[in-house]
Amino acid sequence: MDEATPTPAVFAKRLSASTAAHLRTLGTLQSYKRGAPVLHAGEPGDSVILLLVGRVKVVARGRNGSEVVLALGQPGDLYGEMAVLGERPRMADVVAVEDVEVRRISAEAFRRFLADYDDARRETLMMNFARLAYANEQRLEQTQGDVTYRLARRLLDLVAENGKPLAEGGWRIDLPWSQRDLAQSLPASETSVDLALRRLRELNLVDTRYRTMVILDLPALRAFTQS
Repeated sequence: MDEATPTPAVFAKRLSASTAAHLRTLGTLQSYKRGAPVLHAGEPGDSVILLLVGRVKVVARGRNGSEVVLALGQPGDLYGEMAVLGERPRMADVVAVEDVEVRRISAEAFRRFLADYDDARRETLMMNFARLAYANEQRLEQTQGDVTYRLARRLLDLVAENGKPLAEGGWRIDLPWSQRDLAQSLPASETSVDLALRRLRELNLVDTRYRTMVILDLPALRAFTQS
């Protein structure tokens, strides 16, 4: 079975079992309903969140109010650490796309955690390098290719982040976010994304259902982005 394209790995899964277990005891447990903001851009970096249940989207807002979805977070992901370590305001919103539970950990407690656990320090550094490299790659791709190409690349990322292999072949992606969110992640208009999805269906690369997408031929989809 073909491997999915690498993207920044889930933070907690990169830690040793004992380090990850300790991380999950820190801070306070909080719950947020779908659509609720979990972190706000512009706020001081006084805490980080560890996502335990559900998924979130990371959203940047332009000066004209436009939104770009930067990433989709899943359980085990950590957010807010760059503002804490850089002692600067947060640069993006983190919004629940389904009901979520998080551990909110104070900046002081998170810094102590990093001081006490070598693998946590190392993986935090590696995670930030990976996120910056991924963001740079995404910005470059937005200047290249048409919407269908950018959508195909985004689907490869989603397979790597959330894809589930199917017994009959292919990969299933469960999408808690809307088609509007998907369009904003490219960025492109919803109409352009509709047309791009139609083209990928006509090429027998994907099959779309309500908030679920099946990648019918992952090697062919990857080859499409390289043509």
